[in-house]
Amino acid sequence: MLSQQAKPLLRLLAGMMAACALGLAATPEFMTRSWQSEEGLPGNAVRSVAQSSDGYLWVATAEGVARFDGVRFAGFPESAPASLARLPARYIIPIPDGSICISTENAGLLRWDGETLSRLLDDRSQPNIPDVSQVIQGNPGELWIVRGPEVWLWTVEKSAVLTPPPPDVAGRLETDRRQWTEKGRSMPGVASVRLVDRQGRIWISGGLAGLTVTYPGAPPIDVLKEESGIAELSEDREGNIWAALQTGGLVRIRDRRVTILRPGVGPTAPTTVIQDQSGVWWIGDRSGGVDRIEDGIVTHHSTVADSLEQRAISVLFQDAGGKFSAATRDGSLFIWNGGKFLSVKQSGSIPIAKVDVISDDGSGGLWLGGVYGLIHWKDPLIERIDAGNGLPGKPSALLLGKGNSLWVGTSDGILARLDGKSFLIENAVTPLAAGRRISGIVEGKSGDLWVTTLGSGLIHRDPKGGWWKYAAAEGLPDSRITAALEDLRGDLWLGSLGGIFRAKRGDLGKQGFVPWLRLDRSDGLNTRECFGGTHPAAWRAQAGSLWFPTTRGLARLHPENILLNEVPPTVILESVKTSRSDVLNPTGTLTTGPGRERLEIHFTAPSFTAPEKVSFRVKLAGLDNEWRDIGNNRSVSYEAVPAGNYTFFVTATNGDGVSSLRPASLVISVRPNWWQTPWFQISAAIAAVVLAATAGWLISRRRLKRRIAALKVRNARESERSRIARDLHDDLGASLTEISLLAAISAETVPAGESRESLEEIAQKAQHLVGSLDEIVWAVDPRHDSPGSLIEYIATTGQEFLAKAGIFLRFDLTRDIPDVEIEPERRHALFLAVREAFNNIVKHSGAKLARLTVSFSEDTVVILVEDHGVGFDFGDIQRGDGLANLGKRMESCQGTVSITSAHGSGCRIEFRMPLRTSDRRHL
Repeated sequence: MLSQQAKPLLRLLAGMMAACALGLAATPEFMTRSWQSEEGLPGNAVRSVAQSSDGYLWVATAEGVARFDGVRFAGFPESAPASLARLPARYIIPIPDGSICISTENAGLLRWDGETLSRLLDDRSQPNIPDVSQVIQGNPGELWIVRGPEVWLWTVEKSAVLTPPPPDVAGRLETDRRQWTEKGRSMPGVASVRLVDRQGRIWISGGLAGLTVTYPGAPPIDVLKEESGIAELSEDREGNIWAALQTGGLVRIRDRRVTILRPGVGPTAPTTVIQDQSGVWWIGDRSGGVDRIEDGIVTHHSTVADSLEQRAISVLFQDAGGKFSAATRDGSLFIWNGGKFLSVKQSGSIPIAKVDVISDDGSGGLWLGGVYGLIHWKDPLIERIDAGNGLPGKPSALLLGKGNSLWVGTSDGILARLDGKSFLIENAVTPLAAGRRISGIVEGKSGDLWVTTLGSGLIHRDPKGGWWKYAAAEGLPDSRITAALEDLRGDLWLGSLGGIFRAKRGDLGKQGFVPWLRLDRSDGLNTRECFGGTHPAAWRAQAGSLWFPTTRGLARLHPENILLNEVPPTVILESVKTSRSDVLNPTGTLTTGPGRERLEIHFTAPSFTAPEKVSFRVKLAGLDNEWRDIGNNRSVSYEAVPAGNYTFFVTATNGDGVSSLRPASLVISVRPNWWQTPWFQISAAIAAVVLAATAGWLISRRRLKRRIAALKVRNARESERSRIARDLHDDLGASLTEISLLAAISAETVPAGESRESLEEIAQKAQHLVGSLDEIVWAVDPRHDSPGSLIEYIATTGQEFLAKAGIFLRFDLTRDIPDVEIEPERRHALFLAVREAFNNIVKHSGAKLARLTVSFSEDTVVILVEDHGVGFDFGDIQRGDGLANLGKRMESCQGTVSITSAHGSGCRIEFRMPLRTSDRRHL
């Protein structure tokens, strides 16, 4: 007995199933699409349709002519004479030179050359003149025109009747007439419209009988039943058939690529489908139960366990031994036995329920994946594998691969392989899947492993072990993949939430963009959403057809019967809008400006099989040098384009992955504002150079004057310093020396006593003043403003000073002394600091040997004073005036001092002073 649910299904499918056996060749099906006046057609009375050499489809109506690119109808531009553009048209006749001729009703013959609409023959003065039915091209500048019984020769200079025409022309006209008759044109004297397409099919329309198509060796098939009649048929370059209806508009007829065999909606939508080893088909139902189809007979079998409500079928599976299983979503597992499904009873603590994926184990058992993890069932043995056994997550896809290795995909994007009792995670897949559900795993016949995900696209392991990912960047139309199948040729087919896709095997396994064939509503699908969430979710029939459950029926396609649209789309630039003008049909170089410009570029690519699938890529070289995908938009805008020279490129790809042979291009020159022009910039640059040179000369002259004045002041100051040093040395120094000598002589002649001691003290103080005066003279004298003089004076003074205390001073002086000038204040401060160090050696070190090292490093003089005395620890002494004076003196000359000492290790003092000061004015 058939269930009540099966009866409507039987009525819908029985005839079709019996004819095609769910996988064999079926009656060809077609898809039609019509356009009428509300969609842009000038009028619904269509008389003729033909395709010109640039790819446009031209449509002749009683209200005028329109050009069609598959998306938009467009009339002649406003520049065309309105009196010609709106004439009722009878025939569209393409000419090999790219122009088209338009035969009008009682108004002669028009010609459109892409820019100008002109009249070649004028019939307005002659009533009841037959329409022009043929035009062929003769010698350059000649057209042969057939109007009723007359043959005209048209040239630029004149037109005249030449009846009968020359024999060669007559032969060409007869061939042209025969070809047009076979191409679907309704020629004078022919009762029916007949078209023989490129596949050898014969399309015939006679009067009001509609349209039929006849395949070689087969009976006619009704395609259209059009009561208004068909005026003309035409086939475009892509193989689409166009019917010009006398009152019903324009109709496109194309082969249906995808057939919906079960147009279920709501409770009768299929969830999964398989064909068993005997050729019987099984279809899981969303409302519960399974339909079994054998020899066109449909029987419905319920899947109800323990009087519970019937649940949606999640997966159907047949193992190598022929055992057939069905699992319900959030319900029981069923086994086909004795013509019905029996639920599997739970034994023990491990439940066999809520199964989403099933796989063979290669030895008579089953792997079951679902809510309860991974279960191995080999009746009566049941083993549960979960996280405690290393299962990386909830199984969402299973595959028994070569060598009986089990692949497991999880709901959080992890792929693992069961090796014995442990899982080996494919770490390369985890970042590629990005946490998205793995919806399927398929092993190809060439050793490929295909992993589908819901959101991260397709992941592929090639036979060499390399991993690849295909997502939006690689051209995949939708990354939410629900199922994958290989066809008999090895090409890969994907079901997704965005349609059905196909990639040729040779295009996969390498970097870069992949051309994908995309099937959707325009190819026969009722919806783009293929059902997913379980595995397996799609099936390949024994005969090679592919089956994809969708949310609105079961989709079937025959890969070998799908004819691709292999015509590369030709991109045509239609117009460019700027902020100042609109340019139609731009070619060559477009010049605009001046100044920043807004560019709005309109283009198209005539394509008629699936015009909504045509996608475009654009690039404005000179502004953005990378290609940019803009989808199916047929215009692009660039804001505030600066002055310069650019080249605009645009290329198109049709829905079958075929791209333009070459991009369309347009050179665009945006003129600069007058202040941005080269002549202005050169003039401004010259003026700037002259101005800068003048300013530089004035500044240099001023600086030179200031330097001369400063040099005069400096020379005067140095002269004064030399005079002071000379006077101090010659007058005061001589007087002090004289006092010292007189006191010493007097002390020798005076008897011992207070007077003698006073004279000796006077002599000593006078001698000390002579030394101090000598130091002052050295500091003041400009002849000693050099590093060499400084080093020499420090060494000489130090040697004399230490020798008096019985300390030997060893010198280590560099010979590479820079020739720079040191201010007297700074060299005097450095000298006093070094002398203080010598004084500390005499007073505190107890050393017998000292060392003086002088070097120059990066425009800095470095003086090192060392002794081998008792030394000291900084923590054991209080910082007195001696150490403090060293720091202050070095600070006054913009230098630094560092002291290193320890008990028993002597003392080391390093003085550093820059030779040039940061605030010194260089003259």
